[in-house]
Amino acid sequence: MTAYLFSILYNKRFNVFHFPVSEEEVPDYRSIIHKPMDMATVLQQVDSGQYLTRAAFMKDIDLIVSNAKVHLLVNLVS
Repeated sequence: MTAYLFSILYNKRFNVFHFPVSEEEVPDYRSIIHKPMDMATVLQQVDSGQYLTRAAFMKDIDLIVSNAKVHLLVNLVS
């Protein structure tokens, strides 16, 4: 899991997902996304052994992607 995570962290295309979304930069984010996730949080959970399965790890990776899609879609239609 760690190798996969670091390959994402070192890819500049994904740097927007490295840290939690700032309310200063995206004021409406928390009103749209109710379960935020970011790579720093995922890495912290990997390091602390909180993921017992690959499926749990992938669920949070998928959550990052899903949150981005939902936020983008809401902003496109509004």
